[in-house]
Amino acid sequence: MKFTIGILLSFFGLVHTVAQQKNDLFAGTVSCNGEVLENINIVNRTQETYTVSAQNGTFFIEAKAGDELVFSSVTYKPKVVVLEIANFKKPQNIILEIDVKSLEEVVFVKYENIDAVKLGIIKRQPKSFTKAERQYFASTFSGGGPIIGLICALNGQAKYNKKVVEYEKHWQNIALLSKIFDNLFFTQKFFIPAEFVEGFKFYVIENLEVIDALKRKNNLDLEFVLAKLAVEYNNVIKEK
Repeated sequence: MKFTIGILLSFFGLVHTVAQQKNDLFAGTVSCNGEVLENINIVNRTQETYTVSAQNGTFFIEAKAGDELVFSSVTYKPKVVVLEIANFKKPQNIILEIDVKSLEEVVFVKYENIDAVKLGIIKRQPKSFTKAERQYFASTFSGGGPIIGLICALNGQAKYNKKVVEYEKHWQNIALLSKIFDNLFFTQKFFIPAEFVEGFKFYVIENLEVIDALKRKNNLDLEFVLAKLAVEYNNVIKEK
């Protein structure tokens, strides 16, 4: 019996350790001298992701214990925070200090070809998330924690948020397809009647080959797949 209990405890300890290694949502407020700060750059140098603080100084970013976050802005001294497990239990207040030297002379020069990657802050362009993606992540066990995750799973909020993300990507792909090929292309190249062009876009946009070609930005492959689907679509509208 003791041996069995020992195995169970070891198993749950392992599960707990693995869970700790997963990303969580680190949230808080950035302030200076009691005033909340907007548009503060927040870079997770460990995972190479970033965000900025909102108008009320609040922020949230995917992270895990051990990650190194950098809070910076033109007029404030950069602050490096190495996250601990305790930091995820409640929103944190990140306090910055004014960089007096930077206030002596500030000249704004816009460089079109310079970004965080070229400055060496991060190795590659971080992945950005839409509002719908952030809401979905916050409603999952990984993003919202066990309590929020369980509630959202039971009331269907997580499932709903996932559908919103899928719907958002659906429309993004349609917009991308319309940007690559105008409506005249579909009528002249594939002989699709003008009044059915928008319907054709909806017809093809969930096709895995189309989605793959859009992701790879391979217009030649995309046109080849569309040609095959256009034959099918024209047969469908003829039958109607």
